Amino acid sequence: MRRSLMALGVAGGMAAALVGGAVASRGAAPRTFYLDLKAGQCAGQLTGKSLLVVPCSNGSHRYEPFAVLHGGWGHAPRGHNAAFARAQQLCVGTYRTRYGGAIRQGYGWWAFWPDAGPETTKYGDRIVCSLVRWPGRPPMGPGTHFR
Repeated sequence: MRRSLMALGVAGGMAAALVGGAVASRGAAPRTFYLDLKAGQCAGQLTGKSLLVVPCSNGSHRYEPFAVLHGGWGHAPRGHNAAFARAQQLCVGTYRTRYGGAIRQGYGWWAFWPDAGPETTKYGDRIVCSLVRWPGRPPMGPGTHFR
């Protein structure tokens, strides 16, 4: 009898820990790989290529993606300068079309595209265009800034 109660206590404790972990993970901001960022999300830098997706009301966010586009080079890797020029053309043009004008002073655009190798194999010519504060990409403050 004593073993049964102890086993129930251990099982109950494990279940509570699992439920508590699930509840805690729901409250935690999800991490995402930088090329998996979606338009309309807000994110802050974690480390390297890992971003923390947060509500846009969180003033610490540094990226506001407004478009996920294709650069037109498929799965053939591009050099940095060529990819940058294409990203600039697409991101700036898309922003103008979508929001009716140029990016206002104090803001800029930032783009992510895949590095050559496994990233290009998986993501091809994906370009993630984000609005950022400029210069230096400091925190953007609460809300979205597409105006």
